[in-house]
Amino acid sequence: MCPYAATGHGDAASADRGPADGRLAAGGCGYTLAKAPGAWPVLGHARRLLRDPLAFMESLPSVGDLVQIGVGPLTVTVVCHPDLARHVMLDDQTFDKGGFVWDRMREVVGDGVSTVGRNKHRRQRRMLQPAFRPQAVRAYAAVMSEQVTTMTAKWRDGDILDVYPETVALSTKIVTRTMFSTSLDEGTLTEVRETVEEIVRSGFHLMLIPPSLDRLPTPFRRRFNRANARFREITTGLVRFCRETGINHGDVLSHLLSGRDQHGRPLTDTEICDQVSSVFLAGVETTATVISWALHLMTQHPDAQQQVHEEVTAVLQGRDPTWEDLPRLVYTRAVVYETLRYRTPVWLTTRMTTADTLLGSHRMAAGGVVVLSPHLMHCRLGRDGGIGRFDPKRWVDTAMNPHAAVHQTDTWQPFSMGPRRCIGDTYGLTEAALALASITARWHLAPAPGSGVRADVKALVTPADLRIRLTRRPLEGPPEATAWPAP
Repeated sequence: MCPYAATGHGDAASADRGPADGRLAAGGCGYTLAKAPGAWPVLGHARRLLRDPLAFMESLPSVGDLVQIGVGPLTVTVVCHPDLARHVMLDDQTFDKGGFVWDRMREVVGDGVSTVGRNKHRRQRRMLQPAFRPQAVRAYAAVMSEQVTTMTAKWRDGDILDVYPETVALSTKIVTRTMFSTSLDEGTLTEVRETVEEIVRSGFHLMLIPPSLDRLPTPFRRRFNRANARFREITTGLVRFCRETGINHGDVLSHLLSGRDQHGRPLTDTEICDQVSSVFLAGVETTATVISWALHLMTQHPDAQQQVHEEVTAVLQGRDPTWEDLPRLVYTRAVVYETLRYRTPVWLTTRMTTADTLLGSHRMAAGGVVVLSPHLMHCRLGRDGGIGRFDPKRWVDTAMNPHAAVHQTDTWQPFSMGPRRCIGDTYGLTEAALALASITARWHLAPAPGSGVRADVKALVTPADLRIRLTRRPLEGPPEATAWPAP
């Protein structure tokens, strides 16, 4: 049992009570359906989505609980009420993975566990699950901590750190070591970073263009195709290398190569490459984004940074953080949870209706696209009509007691919930918490002069021009350094 796994634990409880609540949400009265104003001919609302997507999404709850928008010639329904969003996520039989987000992702990762439909998902998830159980993540934690220490050892007092490229390189090294028990040379690491960034950027623009224009040789399409081809070449090479060595390292790829489903059948080579691509893409940029935003938010909230400094000093006493330290790093992990709320990387996802159904008493036709936005749900957690105040303390009770039934659980959705909850949630939370603890134990963080950090909204919400000035801290602090009480 994971001693600390974050609020994602609540999804299991939510799934248990899902059918009754789901029926109420599906056919309940009082939910409104409306059309968003400002659609353009042919383009729909694509122009507003490209220009300022977060602001556009934030405007929709004032229109209705379910809001129809145009994405090119396609009309889709954005779910703006948390009860309805929860119903969609829990009922994967009616609302399956599909729509313009996942259609684009399938070009990159094929039928990986994150993109495949419900009819194949359970088999794949069962075969991948052993590699993401707490005992497996515990072994990965040592590699995570080692890689963070290696990265920070190169930093010098007074350095100006270009944060996002640094965290992407870190996450790439961690993924290759923990998922595939191998390392990539610096040139390949740079290629991975660049190809993943291009896939995320170009893929977002391709999601919003009309299907009739999708295959035209536009600059976005050409860059996407080149990056996608190189990305698949790198991941296929990793699979080939690990198969040829024939050594079981207990990593993700070893589980995939040796795993058998309930009928005793192994995964095919194509399925293994799809899973590797899916895990690699999710494990690099998403986690790097969370770590980057957490470091930035520490520079913007000195009180929170001071609390983290005191906690890591008291808990670690000059050591590198380990898996065993995580239950006592209560506030540090709360900062990670709040970062995921305040700057959730995945701001938009889609589902496809498999049959005619009701959602909030409104008819949804089979084959229709439903849009979910964790960003919208997290704005509701802000309680002020926007993303709200950065407040890690809202998660302290959850961090101290991983089974606490806090009211935020159903609205906190960075990993989704229900049957399609992210399989790597504990992995990502562990990496982010260990990185934040290790970095803040050694360094005080401040905004670099002239840094104009902004949110770069593409398939993920990543930071642009995020530069931080580093000031070295003593590893062992004064006797009065304190930590939150251990659970």
